[in-house]
Amino acid sequence: MDSVWNSNLNDLLNEVASDRPTPGGGSVSMVAAALGAGLIIMALEVSAKKKNAPPEISDRLKELRELMAALKTAADADIAVFNAYMAARNLPQETPEEKAIREEMMALALRDATAAPIEAAENILKALEIGEQAAVLSHIGIVSDVGAGAALLEGALRAGLLSVDINFPWLKDKDFADSALRRRGELAAEGKKRAQAIADAVGKRLSSRG
Repeated sequence: MDSVWNSNLNDLLNEVASDRPTPGGGSVSMVAAALGAGLIIMALEVSAKKKNAPPEISDRLKELRELMAALKTAADADIAVFNAYMAARNLPQETPEEKAIREEMMALALRDATAAPIEAAENILKALEIGEQAAVLSHIGIVSDVGAGAALLEGALRAGLLSVDINFPWLKDKDFADSALRRRGELAAEGKKRAQAIADAVGKRLSSRG
């Protein structure tokens, strides 16, 4: 498939629920992340039209739309790096030279396949940072969608980082592997922390309505 975004929702679901390796966990996670960002955008867009809306909503919307676009790109990038790795695996290996080229191309592709979910997680974390602000800026009547969007974002972050975990044992570059694993842990912890902060803020505002 050329892009997950060219499929209608039903076709995408059927492609995921098939025996094809793509779209897989990484790309589906980024679809979920983009939807999560979209929910927060919706909450801010609705809030911006309310009387006495905070002026900073406009800047947060611009930033979040840029992040949503990056997450959309990440969904397709995950498929591309997987396909590149499979192409490397299928290179000929009849001679020592061919084997060496194949090993090098596989190592490079595996490194890209590990870097991609980390980069995507960085953008998810930025979206969650804006989500913390949105939990305060959004109108009370739609703040629950900020909470829903943040929950999707954090779940997508954790799911996407599993691509790092599955690739880690096969990485040849130890320095890169150690750095990737360390950043993976930091992103997971920070994402969990921010998502909980948003959930708490949203819950507090919703409970105050009673």
